[in-house]
Amino acid sequence: MSREGAQVVGRDGELALLTEYVLRPPGRAAVVAVRGGAGVGRTALLDTACHTWRRGGRPVLRVPVERPLLDVLLDAVRERYGHTASPRLMDSIAAASSLRARRGRPEGLALAHEVGRAVALAVGGDRCGVVAIDDADRCDAATSDVLAPVAEMARNGGVSVVFTARGAAATPLDVLVDESVALGPLSEQDVRGVLSRRLPRHPLDDTLVAALRTALGPLFGHPGVVLPTLRSLREAGRLVVVDEHWCLRGDDEIALPAEDEFVRLFRWHPSAAALAAVLTPRPLGLDDLVRDLEHRGADLGEAGTLLDELVAAGAVSVSATGDAVSLAVPALTAALRSAAVRERAVPPRAVTPARVRDLVAEGRFDEVCDQLERDLPSLVRDGTANPGVLGELAATYLAARLHEWRRCEPPEMTAVLRELGAPDPWQPYAAGRWDALARHLDRLGPTTPGAFFSLLAALSGPPVDDAELPPGRLEALRDAAAHGDLATVLEFFPRTACRTSTDSDFAGYRRVLRAYREGDWDAALSWARRMEARAPERRDAPPRRLARAIAAEACSRAGDHERADAWLRGVSHEVFAGHLVSWARCGLRYRTGRAAEALDGGWREYRWHREQGRTSGLDVLLGRLVDCAVREGEQHCAELGLAELEDLDALVRHRRSRTAVLLARGLVHHDRAALAEALRLARGSGDLNSVARACLALSELSDDPGPWLSEMYELTRRYGSAQSRVQLAEAMRQHGVVVPQQRARSESFGEIEARMVELVSDGCTNRQIAAVLHVSEKTVESHLTRIFARTGCRTRVELVAAWLDGRIGEVTA
Repeated sequence: MSREGAQVVGRDGELALLTEYVLRPPGRAAVVAVRGGAGVGRTALLDTACHTWRRGGRPVLRVPVERPLLDVLLDAVRERYGHTASPRLMDSIAAASSLRARRGRPEGLALAHEVGRAVALAVGGDRCGVVAIDDADRCDAATSDVLAPVAEMARNGGVSVVFTARGAAATPLDVLVDESVALGPLSEQDVRGVLSRRLPRHPLDDTLVAALRTALGPLFGHPGVVLPTLRSLREAGRLVVVDEHWCLRGDDEIALPAEDEFVRLFRWHPSAAALAAVLTPRPLGLDDLVRDLEHRGADLGEAGTLLDELVAAGAVSVSATGDAVSLAVPALTAALRSAAVRERAVPPRAVTPARVRDLVAEGRFDEVCDQLERDLPSLVRDGTANPGVLGELAATYLAARLHEWRRCEPPEMTAVLRELGAPDPWQPYAAGRWDALARHLDRLGPTTPGAFFSLLAALSGPPVDDAELPPGRLEALRDAAAHGDLATVLEFFPRTACRTSTDSDFAGYRRVLRAYREGDWDAALSWARRMEARAPERRDAPPRRLARAIAAEACSRAGDHERADAWLRGVSHEVFAGHLVSWARCGLRYRTGRAAEALDGGWREYRWHREQGRTSGLDVLLGRLVDCAVREGEQHCAELGLAELEDLDALVRHRRSRTAVLLARGLVHHDRAALAEALRLARGSGDLNSVARACLALSELSDDPGPWLSEMYELTRRYGSAQSRVQLAEAMRQHGVVVPQQRARSESFGEIEARMVELVSDGCTNRQIAAVLHVSEKTVESHLTRIFARTGCRTRVELVAAWLDGRIGEVTA
């Protein structure tokens, strides 16, 4: 929970309930307990409530339990009410002060009685004041003896007493409780609101929220846990702004900060330290737990009590059968592991071919580079290693370095590679010449990396026969290679142990590409931002360039050309699968009114790709060039693009290139049969973009455009911007085609739409509204479109005027 003045995020119901219990008529005061787990926001709720009550004119005495309770209460009464005290109150203060000077056990109870009476005289009666006590379950023995008598005297005098406590922890006030308020975890939407207040000006990227949710597990909804974790990430420089969104930098685990309550408990309490040593994310049987705790000399009773608290707080989970426990919060596990590593200083494992193969198989290419840079020079100097082993390690190092786009190696490593006969592979790699790179690696001996790049060389050009793969899978493999999706290529290739880790650049690019193809452009942009935030030194890695191209295309098609231009700024097409960069840049130029530049630049870059020996995937760029030429009436240019596509298809022989040829033939020659066949192929392969292009072309050539426009409209609702939907809907109306309507909701004007209108009246842009409400800009766009349609307003100015005049309430009631 977060608070700003009396505003709370996610606790409106609890605050209203607490206020109802406390602000009763005179003579009906109550003792109210506010309970919740560690970090769930008990103190924040109490602070906000006290602020609200004071602002409403109620006297409030806020009491921390860290100091002696009686002293705090007596001093507060004297300082705040002594100068206006009635004779009875002055007498009570004097009596309490006298008793405090000679405090003892009997005097302590008398002092508690007198202090309670003073509080009642100061803020009780018709004033209906409140005493707020935080963490009543943590009071010391002296406070514990007097807390209940003071509270009872105050309540009897018309003062409500509110206290907070952890979960079901016992407190001295339990016997007096009249009402209770339970605090559970916040919803994800509320957590987003809490986080957004700490990271203003830009919305949170979905991958940042997902990373926090995964790391904190059941504690994600505890603001007292998630906010310190966010602060520690920001202080460590791991939060960066990418594409106007807050993103998480780096691949390191998210760990709870050292000052977190659970971390401090595990590190400093003897029994908790023993629990930390034996608990792991894997289930541990209770019998094994007891045996391990006894072996470490822990107090079993104390450890059991702590374990119950950890289970209640969600930090430890219990198996369904109740006979095993495990750590449930990965961020807590990471914090404990980090402390243990620092204390033990575990030496790194020595490099061996088997160890390197294991790392490659797990996709941990960064670790391959680190280990070989550390150990390979010493192996070469030692002179006892087998030359074949050294060749394999050197080839693996080169492949891993290229995979992680490490352009420079330590000087000592450069000398070692030269001694082993390994050339510098950067030029052929940057140009996508996998065949040249494979030959370089094979000079070091027949290795898995060499065989892998040999396959890529074949996949990037004309088709290759592979008896180990059925035709359908081989076509999918070639399609992945054509789009630079090496993560998928690695999974298809059965003759290598290489795999790509889930956090590698190639795996990230695959997520971007798949999300874009599925029409989920928000997710594609989110994954692209996640890649940008990782390891800035590898910003020029090929998969990152390709991801930026896909992100630029998504922004451009949504009408946000400035963001698209920012994504493409400085991105070169001279990289493997760089035709996607050329494709995105051509589209952006054309959509921003630079048709001549789009065509000239697109053709120039297409020729460069062909000169580099590339063929696979170029149909995407040629298809865009044909589209632009047809729209601009450049018949000669369009026919040239069609001829190039036909030559390319004869060489590549792929379903995708055949679809591109048929589409171009239909556009250039108005061939309805070719367009219908292209539509059939595109539907079969799930190529939504080609389906939409074919439907649009068929609608322009058909006497009855209705079926094609309707199908395209359904695709555009899923795979396009609101601007394109509006334009298409207008075209449908001009042709007399009924625009499909979404089913209306039962309520005419939802809460989120009302909040959007308020934000519009405050002058917020769609992007700012999305940041405040933690939704995508596409969602804001969709809601505002419905609001305009429902209210009859045509502009934001009219909408704000109707809102201020109260006319919207009449329309939407």
